[in-house]
Formats: sequence, structure tokens, C-alpha cells
Amino acid sequence: MQEEHVPNVCKIGNHYKNNFDEVMPVVQVCIGNYEIMDVLLDGGSGVNIISEHLQRKLGLKKPQLAPFMVKMTNQRKVQPIRLIQNLKIDSTWCTFKILVIVLKMENTLEAYSMFLEKPWLKQTKVHHDWGNNTVTIIADTKTMTLSIKK
Repeated sequence: MQEEHVPNVCKIGNHYKNNFDEVMPVVQVCIGNYEIMDVLLDGGSGVNIISEHLQRKLGLKKPQLAPFMVKMTNQRKVQPIRLIQNLKIDSTWCTFKILVIVLKMENTLEAYSMFLEKPWLKQTKVHHDWGNNTVTIIADTKTMTLSIKK
């Protein structure tokens, strides 16, 4: 029997798997006394996102209702649970305030609990060098280049 040819697909073991990059651009930030590892940098959304679980864990009280819907990648529209303005985020290179929406998400160990999206990427003038797997962040007068290893 002749093996089927599937374009742009790698054969891994006995399974076919689409070509993809397992290296995800993530950073580490602090909110209050909590250190949040693996915050995903993702330019695919117009809003910064945290999970409802993380919002509760951080003790962020009285966020306001979000007056809009969010369209997910599968085109489904979702009502955010809450909206938090001026959330203070600390990192090793700067402190900044962002607006985030709170979404109900799966709470698994593999899931990201925070996404820094286009508004933050613009605010911090992020440049992602895909070829070298680095992210350069410019905040105020500081520039930080991070190697993406995960």
C-alpha cells in the first residue's frame, strides 16, 4: 500500500501532525505578591485577558461588568465575566497598568491563566523576532530582550 502524501505536514511516529512551533512567547509578571509564570504574549486579541480562577486567587475585588462581547478564535461570542481597569503589573524591567477582561476558562495545569494581548504589546512596543525566538520589550526608557525557550 502506498503512503498518502499530505502537503505541509510532518510525519511523527505513525501519526501526522501539522507543522507548528512549540516555542511560545511567555513572560513572568507579578500582580501584588503573586508571581505569575508563563503569561502568554499573543497579538491575536484586542483585549488583555485573565482567567476567573486567577482573578479570584489574586483577590481582585469588585471588578466592573464588561459592557461588550468578545469574539473567540472559533468565532463564538462570549460575555466577559468582569472588566478590571488599571491593573498594576510588575516585571523585572518595568511596572505598568493595564485593562484586562476576566473570562471563565478551563482550569488545568496546562492552560494559560493570563494573556497579554495587542493593547499591552503596543503599550510596551514589543518586537517579536520569530527567526531568533526573542522578544524585545521597550518600556519607558528601558529595553529588555528575552529569549523564548518554552
